[in-house]
Amino acid sequence: CLVRPAKTSGRDGKRTGYPDFSLHGEEAFRPDLMSYSRRAGLYYNGSFYGCRDLYIALNLHWMPHRFALPGKGMEIILETDEKKECRIFTKEGRDYLTVPDRTICLCTFSASEEKAEEEPAKGDTRQKKENGIEP
Repeated sequence: CLVRPAKTSGRDGKRTGYPDFSLHGEEAFRPDLMSYSRRAGLYYNGSFYGCRDLYIALNLHWMPHRFALPGKGMEIILETDEKKECRIFTKEGRDYLTVPDRTICLCTFSASEEKAEEEPAKGDTRQKKENGIEP
């Protein structure tokens, strides 16, 4: 998805409900562009590029931060934190991602998926296989 045949426009030319590319801050689709901000979320809509949707959360701050996600059904596929502390949780019908300090988290999901019913969080809601074992 990062290798694209065309430039991104930040618009929804295919009427999917999401732009081809968007920047995010702590809230979805609301980037924090202040010079002192040390976090950003990047969203690539896979339906424009023939691949899965991609969300990259960059936390370059010395404190952990939360990111509101632009959809549901996310799966963590890569993170730079050795302790593997990126977490997904649902609050008030929205999915969020917590990213530890100085960590980049790469996630994939289908933002056009039907909204799943909210379930009460029990323990670790991380949706990632570690060593081939389901959580």
